[in-house]
Amino acid sequence: MSQPMQFRAARALVIGVGDYLHPRLANLPATTRDAQALAGVLSDPLQGGYPQGTVTQLIGEQASLENMRKALRDLAQQATFEMTVVIFFSGHGAQTTIKGQHSAFLCPREADLRDLPQTALAATEFSNLLSAIRANKVLVLIDACHAAGAADFKAAAPDANVVQTGLPETYYTDLSQQTGRVIIASSRENQLSYVRGEMSLFTSLLVQALKGEAAIRGDNLVHVLDIFHYLSEEVPKVEAKQTPILKVKNLDLNFPVALAPFGQRGQIRPSAGPKGLEALRDELVYNPIMGAKALSAYVATRPDLAAKRSEIDLRRAQLLEIQQNEDLFGAITNDEKVAKARAVVGLLRILLALERGPEEL
Repeated sequence: MSQPMQFRAARALVIGVGDYLHPRLANLPATTRDAQALAGVLSDPLQGGYPQGTVTQLIGEQASLENMRKALRDLAQQATFEMTVVIFFSGHGAQTTIKGQHSAFLCPREADLRDLPQTALAATEFSNLLSAIRANKVLVLIDACHAAGAADFKAAAPDANVVQTGLPETYYTDLSQQTGRVIIASSRENQLSYVRGEMSLFTSLLVQALKGEAAIRGDNLVHVLDIFHYLSEEVPKVEAKQTPILKVKNLDLNFPVALAPFGQRGQIRPSAGPKGLEALRDELVYNPIMGAKALSAYVATRPDLAAKRSEIDLRRAQLLEIQQNEDLFGAITNDEKVAKARAVVGLLRILLALERGPEEL
């Protein structure tokens, strides 16, 4: 099976810490399974399509600070401008203030809460390591538990404040400032990241997105913002107190991350709709308001889809309101850009279900 060029030029680093050595950092066996599942779907030639040897996995004893640094430096040496790079971390985050300086950290296996600067990966260092990666399409996924409701940790140093697990939202904002960087995190700063079954909720749904649930554009690819919008809808359906967050400098950046699963291709049935559903896809992507109008008109010919027409018309109304604000004020807010993208993704998912057949609706 031939692969699109962008996934002949792809790299991934997948980290799941699992068992921590510090007695006050809870072991997280789900994070090891998170990393294994994500690495598996990316490297599967019938799913993610990453070539053999391009997905590096660090789990358990391998998830040390030294190995994390080395793997990130290796990415910087290997990556070229046209590459797609995915970096995933599942484990504890931590933050503290020492001598008036607030810092956030990703915690490797040997992280010591009494000496985070020497035993964990500081935000500034992580940002610098990311900056050294020359690829113009970099996705960073962080499934780090916040300890809202869990114990705080007293730092041993007398000039240090309380250490808290979890990462501040500014951490993700800072990481996203370089062009081509998209950051998706499992939950907001004051929320927990939950486990569902044997895996983290966020990562289990991330894997489903890559297995085809977020492949909605008919181009045999899974795109980064479509992954986020899938997660932002599906995670709260399972756990209302967990909300994934997105940080990106340019909200129009929607590069492909992986191949759509092979089994998804060739299964879409062409439509005999007024314009043909295939043509509607392009219109939804490039002219969402007119695309929504055309999709609504097509669904109106199907009495059995009356409920779907209401959903389509609601999303079209959202798009119209955002367009009116842009016409009035000359620009729209980032929140409105996210809402616009989410409305388009919702319409594309309806279209995909129509193409697959009534059983998908």
